Amino acid sequence: MINLRQIGDGARGLAAVAMWIEAHRQLCEARFAALENVIGDLKQEENDGQPG
Repeated sequence: MINLRQIGDGARGLAAVAMWIEAHRQLCEARFAALENVIGDLKQEENDGQPG
């Protein structure tokens, strides 16, 4: 959680918060993309093992 006293006030404080949010958004997107890849691989392995 961000402590507002740590970021200061004004535009610089808001810019710092925006940068922090963007960095964490990108991190979350990368993690979800990796998770989607793992799920896709597991589904493919499951389908490969079934008669069809």
